[in-house]
Amino acid sequence: MIVANPPYIPSEVIPTLPVEVERFEPHLALDGGPDGMRVLRRIISQAGSFLRPAGWLVMEIGEEQAGALASLMAAEGFSRIGAHRDLRSVERYIEGRWADGPADVPLTGLAAQRMSC
Repeated sequence: MIVANPPYIPSEVIPTLPVEVERFEPHLALDGGPDGMRVLRRIISQAGSFLRPAGWLVMEIGEEQAGALASLMAAEGFSRIGAHRDLRSVERYIEGRWADGPADVPLTGLAAQRMSC
């Protein structure tokens, strides 16, 4: 399983963030490039090199990014892709299962919790 909280904020939005975020968070931890998805795309494209079949990728994402990232994950070979909302009803994280793995691989952790809901 890969779990990531990469930078996902579009570069032009960073100066508009609340002072406590913009001032105290490292710029590198916030800036996801022009559309906020530069690092997310790289993680999705390289995750298959690190995951075993039926492994999971789970990432925190920014607002309005779930649709594009779900399409990219599907194109890269992920299945069981789902975006999930935070307490403000914003799609805040996305997950997907890598490649075709055995159907009887036991799920653990977040994936197991997600599937039991």
